[in-house]
Amino acid sequence: MKTRAFSLAFFSLVASLLTLAGCGGNGGGVIQPPPPTITVAVTPKTATVASAGTQQFNAAVQHDPSNAGVTWSTTAGTVSVGGLFTAPTVTTQTAVTVTATSKADTTKSDFATVTVNAPSTITSVSATCNPTTIQTSQTSQCTAVVLGTGSFSTNVTWSTNIGTISSSGLLTAPASAGTARVTATSTQNTGISGSTNVTVTAANQVAVISSAMPPVFYCNDYHLCGISTVKLIGSNFTSGCSVTLSPQPDPLSVKTFISSTEIDLHLQFDGATYAPGQFVTQACVGTATASNNFTIGMMTNRNVWAQDFGTAQNPGTGNVFLLDVKYTGLSFTPTIYPFKGDGTPLTTFRASGTTMALDDKTHNLVFSGYLDLGIVVTDQNGTFIGGGNGNGQWGLDVKAKGGFGCEIQPQQATKALVCIDLVNDLAFSNPLIYSALQDPCALAMVQNGTEVDALVLDCANNTLSRISVPNMNLKGALVLNQLGSSTSGNTSAQVAALSSGTVAVISPADGASLLLIGLNSMTETAASPVSLDGYPDGIVENEAANKFEVFFASQASAVPTGAELVNPTGGKTLLGLTSSSLPLGRGVSADGAAVYLGDRGGKLSVLNNQ
Repeated sequence: MKTRAFSLAFFSLVASLLTLAGCGGNGGGVIQPPPPTITVAVTPKTATVASAGTQQFNAAVQHDPSNAGVTWSTTAGTVSVGGLFTAPTVTTQTAVTVTATSKADTTKSDFATVTVNAPSTITSVSATCNPTTIQTSQTSQCTAVVLGTGSFSTNVTWSTNIGTISSSGLLTAPASAGTARVTATSTQNTGISGSTNVTVTAANQVAVISSAMPPVFYCNDYHLCGISTVKLIGSNFTSGCSVTLSPQPDPLSVKTFISSTEIDLHLQFDGATYAPGQFVTQACVGTATASNNFTIGMMTNRNVWAQDFGTAQNPGTGNVFLLDVKYTGLSFTPTIYPFKGDGTPLTTFRASGTTMALDDKTHNLVFSGYLDLGIVVTDQNGTFIGGGNGNGQWGLDVKAKGGFGCEIQPQQATKALVCIDLVNDLAFSNPLIYSALQDPCALAMVQNGTEVDALVLDCANNTLSRISVPNMNLKGALVLNQLGSSTSGNTSAQVAALSSGTVAVISPADGASLLLIGLNSMTETAASPVSLDGYPDGIVENEAANKFEVFFASQASAVPTGAELVNPTGGKTLLGLTSSSLPLGRGVSADGAAVYLGDRGGKLSVLNNQ
């Protein structure tokens, strides 16, 4: 019975346990979830501190029932138990990590990144202002350059002893003149600053040009007038005054500030570039501008003398003609002053051009027409006979021989020698042209037997060309190595020719010498170059003596004071001409016994040629 009772009790217990287990899915029992995971959050997440500086960090811990807190750590420097970070001492910028770790669960943490900057210093401050000179009440912008080490500040504060200056460095001048001392001071280190000066001048000091001296210049050679000086006289000039001239191109070579009342202008101009006329001067452009006028007057060129020798078969009148070209303002007056061979004046008349020659065959005057009139032909009384525009270009030089008149034209796009048949084509219906030139700068004509040749000097390539007229064929050419630039030395290059067959060239680059060339061979003769007794300034043919007459000065760019005869073999005879200044109009009489000197204003002197 005891056994049966034990069995029933056992089975009853098992059934009860099974019943309890089966009731779990029906809410009959409760199973608890696991606890939440602990989290850590550090603030701020990033920070920037100076070397050895501090930064407070905080750590928020969630789901820690024990509220155990965190443990702080750092990769550099120190951090307190309360999260106060102290940066290490560094010399360069350094990155540091600060970490907070949960005490309750050491697998849970968070961190912040700290940038530790090295100490900064200011080494220098400099200040500049532009412009450095202003008038009263005007402004100048100032800027500062701050140099230093580390992460230094470039901020500055501005100050000035006169006037006012803004926080951005804009200086406003006071109402009176003076010197503004402008200072920029570092905001990081107020003991370091930089200063500069700005000059403040009185306003409304208008530059005034009262006169230009001399008011008129005379240019003695169309190809080169040379360097001349204009004195601008006035008031309130400054050393910073700029000067401009019009018309353009501006011939101003050098400007020299002399004083507040004078500025000197050194000019270089020539008749090939500048039409004669008025130059308007403006001084101190950019501030207060003053204007005044002065005039460039071109007084003759070197072909101002001509005499009607004629030929043995066709005698001329013997008259001497002096061309005087004077420019005033924008107008000019080319005038012919005719004389008898003994110097007795004849009736003056208006010329038809700015350069002149006389043809020994027709006895007519041939002009290179002023402006663009081309070649113009008149009789010995100035009456128009023929000519015309040709190609409508301005001529630099004109010569005539054996019934032909020729001029060189350096101004046109195609440089040319242009000739006219004075016997058969006075209407200029068939101009004779040779255009294979670059810069024709001097011309001579010679008749050797029945042939008429033009000898053209080209200053661009230092070449002397022999061109037949009227065929306009090149018969020969010679490169003159000694010639150099046509604008060097005492004068521009010139050429002359004797009918006996010798050509002479003034060589400015070769100093005091004369080149001699054989006409037929177009080579320099054995006597070339001929050393002269001065710097050559002009040359004419003395056909009676079969020699060249050369006028010279004692030094380069000086007034001619002497003359000498040079024969084709190089022999020289010094002439005893006593004139203290030998003018530009020069020529020798038909018999070679007299020399004619023509000056400005139609003045003619007849001297013994000895």
